[in-house]
Amino acid sequence: MQVTGNAKFRDYWGIEYMSLKHVDLADFHVDPLSKEVLENGETRFYRWHQDTPLYENLPGKATLLHSEVVPKLPNQEIGFENGEVMELQAGATTFISGARAFQLLSPEQQGFALNTTIQYAPKVYEFIRDCKASSDGLGIANFGREQPMMNCQLGIGIKSRCFRYIWEEGDRVYFRQLKGALMLNR
Repeated sequence: MQVTGNAKFRDYWGIEYMSLKHVDLADFHVDPLSKEVLENGETRFYRWHQDTPLYENLPGKATLLHSEVVPKLPNQEIGFENGEVMELQAGATTFISGARAFQLLSPEQQGFALNTTIQYAPKVYEFIRDCKASSDGLGIANFGREQPMMNCQLGIGIKSRCFRYIWEEGDRVYFRQLKGALMLNR
């Protein structure tokens, strides 16, 4: 289990003390929005990710989002490169249709995606901790800041994993994230 958040807790569910700091937009994006822009109600997607460890253990079967306290905040706006603006609740989680994304690919891109596997670094989020995200949250903007592999070892017998980049289940299509990938294999 992983606990994330941004607060300090005492005697919480049997845990004596926790001090949590979640990376925010200013810490994670290579070109963060200014304080004035944020105060004006504008925001951007934090990062596209999967709730899975991406190494040794197979991906989990479920993700649970739980909050003890949800602050009442005004809605925010996300601006897109094409000029469109979307209003959303502060802290909202957005989801993307993998099936629709796959349909929008060219036949060559679909073939590449279907015939490619991704090998991730051990401890993938530790591997990319000093990297910054692109403004759309879809990728890493500054490569070359990854941690040395010796800092990402998990222990004896634990290794990085290799997964198919894309897989289909009926009419559902799933993409793996590219952040933290060591290599793509065809």
